[in-house]
Amino acid sequence: MVFDRSGKMEYIIARAGRGPGEYLDMKSATVDGQDIIVLDNQMRQIHRYNRFTGEYVRSNRLSFAAWDVEAFNDGSLIFAFVPMPGGHLAHAQPDNMVFITDEEGQIRECLFPIKKGYYEPMSKDSYFRSDGERIVFSSYGFDGCVTFDCNDSGKREKVIIDFGNETAKGEERREWAAIVKKRYLHDTPLPCGDLMGMLLGLGDETMNYFLCDRRGEDGFLQNPSSPQKNMLYMPKASYKGKMYSLIEAEEYKQLALSGILPYVGTIQDVGEGDMILAEYRFKNNAE
Repeated sequence: MVFDRSGKMEYIIARAGRGPGEYLDMKSATVDGQDIIVLDNQMRQIHRYNRFTGEYVRSNRLSFAAWDVEAFNDGSLIFAFVPMPGGHLAHAQPDNMVFITDEEGQIRECLFPIKKGYYEPMSKDSYFRSDGERIVFSSYGFDGCVTFDCNDSGKREKVIIDFGNETAKGEERREWAAIVKKRYLHDTPLPCGDLMGMLLGLGDETMNYFLCDRRGEDGFLQNPSSPQKNMLYMPKASYKGKMYSLIEAEEYKQLALSGILPYVGTIQDVGEGDMILAEYRFKNNAE
């Protein structure tokens, strides 16, 4: 569903099926300069729809299965695949976690080899997150991420988070019950200029959203433990120095009433079934 910034719906892509322009599953999606790109694993294809109108453009067949996709600014694509426990692929493919392809989905480069028998305890909602300047990849395999320059897929940086003795190691990485007893990186970090937002698991404690300043040596800046209006609430996207959250109306009401989030207008203006798009702006990249 595509909306303008005022909340008006522009168009919907809902084309389940086997015909031209249709998909059997929407595993993931991304947007490049012209198109919305839908990853369809059951048909082993990517489908393109015009980002301004939603009209079907074309489909391309893939030689591999993947869980997530993101686009570079030159039109090339990056895909992620991570083995799951008990999983089995119907078709053979390179034993790698990441594939960089051309815009048609033809493999150019395979990254991060997968050792025989390796798997991760569960899948992630997103293996990639981007702010238009960097694409970040992360899996449950290690506490860290790899960033790719959106303008040059060859420019990469590895970021490691050191949890010391509380890090899940070795075989613990294959068992979810073992990981959750440690400190661990729960989601793929969200880049935003010099900041990276990360949802970290803290053992038996509730998970907290942290901000890391990449420029300095201050490490992680933890959200205040007491509710405050400037607290980040699960940002899902980042663009041009801003982060965005999409929050269900009832949840938004509770957060607004408790003072964790501000609200526009009055609480009564939020109707049942509505969604709220929250935009976070930073005074500077160090805050």
